[in-house]
Amino acid sequence: MKVQMGIFQEKEQINTYLASKGIAHNDIVEAGPFPSRLQAMEWMDFVEKKLGSGEVERHAVGYMNQAPWYGFAFE
Repeated sequence: MKVQMGIFQEKEQINTYLASKGIAHNDIVEAGPFPSRLQAMEWMDFVEKKLGSGEVERHAVGYMNQAPWYGFAFE
């Protein structure tokens, strides 16, 4: 099973986004906050390198405003 990872700005966005894509999930692990989208993306890059290429499906959900970003992951 692939690991699902993503970044978001507001927690409500995760469940709405995943439901709209038909992605079921169990417990979600959160990381952050990250002060910028770039730093959140770097976190995803780091974790993906540790897991190995092709093992991660990535998602990004946010308003691109000044709010901090968070990461999430689940199987």
